[in-house]
Amino acid sequence: MKKILALALPPLLALALAACIQPAPPPTTAPAMTAGEKLHIPEDWSRANVAIDRATEELLAQFEATQGFTPFEIGPGHQRIIITTDKEIHDFQFAEVTYEVMNDEIAFSFGNVLYSVSSVTPDRPFVTTLMIPETIPQNGISFIDGNGERMNFTISESGMDGSLLLIEF
Repeated sequence: MKKILALALPPLLALALAACIQPAPPPTTAPAMTAGEKLHIPEDWSRANVAIDRATEELLAQFEATQGFTPFEIGPGHQRIIITTDKEIHDFQFAEVTYEVMNDEIAFSFGNVLYSVSSVTPDRPFVTTLMIPETIPQNGISFIDGNGERMNFTISESGMDGSLLLIEF
């Protein structure tokens, strides 16, 4: 019993702390330059703002089209979610998330990719149905933003107010 408690406690504490962390705002200054480099700031150089919410009929009505998949019908414990972005993101993947506890810290990684699409845009968000567990996240998203940076997030639910969270890893 003590071994089970010792193994279960660190991940639960890490998740509880992760739910309290506020994501950093996107940078507001231009990227650093190297010596002799000419200043060139792309028209849209900041990170994409990606958000998650419950996919209500009112919210879905704001979009002409959506993309995604429904692995199962909405039933007890299942939620329909929507992932929106303010800028186009590429190589979008919705996947299972696995984890490993190393040195009392949780290391997340992607398992099976359940759905992928070349891009998600502000006018065509991603919608799916999933079950969000109360403990360790089981699903996540990955994409390449406008800066060419690969971003990985778990999908979680706040223990404070029940809001949906994308937690970067």
